[in-house]
Amino acid sequence: MNQGSTDPSTPAPPPAPIRWLVALTRVLIPLILLAASIYGAMLLLAAKPEPARAEVESTTTLVETIVPETREDVAEIIAYGTIEPNRTLTLQAQVGGLVIGLNEALQPGGLVKAGERLLEIDPRDYELAVRQREADVANATVALRLEGARGLVAQREWELLGDSVETSDVGRELARREPQRVEKEVMLEAAESRLEGALLALERTTVEAPFNGMVRQEEAEIGQVISPQSRIATIVGTDRFDVLVAVPLDKLDWIRIDPNDPAKNSSARIIVELGDGRRIERTGRVDRLLGEVERAGRLARVRILVEDPLGLRVDGTSDDARDPLLLGMYVRVEIAGPRVEDVLELPRAVIRNNETIWVMDADGKLRFRDLAVIVGRPKTVLGRVALEPGDEIVSSPLPVAIPGMLLERIDAAGGVGGSAETDDPDPGVDR
Repeated sequence: MNQGSTDPSTPAPPPAPIRWLVALTRVLIPLILLAASIYGAMLLLAAKPEPARAEVESTTTLVETIVPETREDVAEIIAYGTIEPNRTLTLQAQVGGLVIGLNEALQPGGLVKAGERLLEIDPRDYELAVRQREADVANATVALRLEGARGLVAQREWELLGDSVETSDVGRELARREPQRVEKEVMLEAAESRLEGALLALERTTVEAPFNGMVRQEEAEIGQVISPQSRIATIVGTDRFDVLVAVPLDKLDWIRIDPNDPAKNSSARIIVELGDGRRIERTGRVDRLLGEVERAGRLARVRILVEDPLGLRVDGTSDDARDPLLLGMYVRVEIAGPRVEDVLELPRAVIRNNETIWVMDADGKLRFRDLAVIVGRPKTVLGRVALEPGDEIVSSPLPVAIPGMLLERIDAAGGVGGSAETDDPDPGVDR
């Protein structure tokens, strides 16, 4: 078989033009389909009706407001301190002996009055000493009288001799017994002095309270033998207590302190918070500026006097009954300062970032205003704010505060009260 001959079973390839046409068809058909799809989509979009435009209203935020009212007030200085005794005394025995009497109030917390007997020492030894000194005085008196009689006799004898005897001035004094008389007078004075000393020692066997006070510590007991200078008790005065407070140096010129006229010094309120809404409140007065500053805070130290801190001068009725101020209590003191005008007292809740407040202006928009704080009080702040006409202070919190955002006031009944430009029939009331 001739290998160069063509196999009659193998089909002949198509001509070149046909192959080119088939390839072109394979490319054009997808492109035509893609173009048709795009054109159809454009037709659909063009046929879609345009949505109607709706007017979007600006949203407003409901807030509670305070209508500000300026006034005149007192700029007090707030300080803190502790109650301390105004007078403290350690009683000591001036004579020794056996303690035979002790006041029942002579124990910690006991109250004593000025002149009240606190302790008694056995006086018998001192009474004997008084009698002995009285006898010495009697003997010295008799001796002086006898010497006086002898002097008269000597004087008479001297007069009888006259000028027959020459003598000096010293001789004449000796002849008249004048030195002996002087000696007896001095002995009498010494005896009387010893008697006074014995009487004074007898008087000192009784120890009395030097002023109205409260016993803080006692160190004596019945049957105890004490010696001179032995400690008996420690007493603090109850007529007044001190409050020592620290005041910033730049506030000292707000306080009136005149040692020559203390009655005109600045007044003060002393407050102790007891909890459950109860408090103790007393009035006091600035006494003096202590001559030192605190080492830690470099604050000036001022002493406040509180009269009758334990409430002992009342008549005991329920209307006059008062809780006592106790030593060591930590207290808040409000010292009266100068009067200030055109100020606002604002709740602390409306203060933002310590120096800013939010306001709703006359157009109902949120604005920021700077606050100049004068006095910070426990729940409020006294200060000045440059407000515009129609401003109302925003008292409710805002999740987001943007200057210019629209606000709307909530009235007292819980309804919407409008913007700040709405007439307010009752200014000065929280909204």
